[in-house]
Amino acid sequence: MLGELNIANESMAAELGPLAQQKGVVLVEQGEQLILQWKGENKEEICIYQNICERIAQKVQSLKEAV
Repeated sequence: MLGELNIANESMAAELGPLAQQKGVVLVEQGEQLILQWKGENKEEICIYQNICERIAQKVQSLKEAV
C-alpha cells in the first residue's frame, strides 16, 4: 500500500506542478502591478509605502526564482 501511495503522490505532483507555476506567474505579475500603483501623498505615507513595496518586491523576486 505504501508503494501505491508513493506512485499516487508522484502522479499528483506531476499534474499540480504546471498549475502551481501558472499561479506563481500570476502572483508575480500582480505583485509588480501593486508596486507600480502605490503612491503616497505625504512623507510618512511615502515611507510606509516604500517599506511595503520593498517587502512585496522581495517576495516577488522569491516567487520568480521558484517559478
